[in-house]
Amino acid sequence: MEQKRKAGTEPNTEMTMQGNIKDGGQKRQRRAPNSPDKCPRLPPEIWKRILEYYFNFPKEIHSKRWPWFKSMRVDKLLHHDTMFLGSMALEAVYSNTTIVVEPIRNTYAVSILRTGNQLGIVYPSAAARHWVRRLEFRFNIESKLQDEKNQGDWLSKLASGALGFQKLKLLRFDIEQRSRSYQRGGTLDFLRDIHSYLGRQLQFKTAVLEITVGHKCRSTHVHSPKAFNLCCDLHTEEIELISDMIGRQ
Repeated sequence: MEQKRKAGTEPNTEMTMQGNIKDGGQKRQRRAPNSPDKCPRLPPEIWKRILEYYFNFPKEIHSKRWPWFKSMRVDKLLHHDTMFLGSMALEAVYSNTTIVVEPIRNTYAVSILRTGNQLGIVYPSAAARHWVRRLEFRFNIESKLQDEKNQGDWLSKLASGALGFQKLKLLRFDIEQRSRSYQRGGTLDFLRDIHSYLGRQLQFKTAVLEITVGHKCRSTHVHSPKAFNLCCDLHTEEIELISDMIGRQ
């Protein structure tokens, strides 16, 4: 029995998908399909297509759900560096999915930009940001007055390229239209505060720049350097504030 175990029948303790089948009176371990030493040897381009299909989601990945999604779908592939599945998995996840970043207040996230009790902004790690092609930033309207600095600083770093999102094809800003929030006035007051803090127009490097106004209508309005066309229920001052804040290189 000892000789048979040394021959390769020792249970695989690294993978959760395992089992035994009978073959000629001997027990043989069932192969774990995503085990690094059991995966079929395929060309990298085939593995890339498989991973793109595996990580093809009809909707976006929200920063709130990323810790769960990463632990359930991504982590087991990140450890397969010997077959380059780790880097290929990151590319498949980020290059084919819209990544939603929304300032929130929480304590569970590790990769978080937070000062004291201010808003935290969770976003992809430095190793993965250059794979992101579609990024959406949702302004936190119901924030405290001091939170504009946190959101404004993050947007300034995004525009300067300091965050590493260098290959964006789509950058979308989502602004909720509401008359009032529980902290103060609504969208107009928020835009005034953050516009005053920034003090200049931010130029973002992206192929397409979109502004989505209102969670109910979900109308998409494409912003170009020469025109800013909005058909939503916004005041003239709100349109001017957005135009002064956001531009495309």
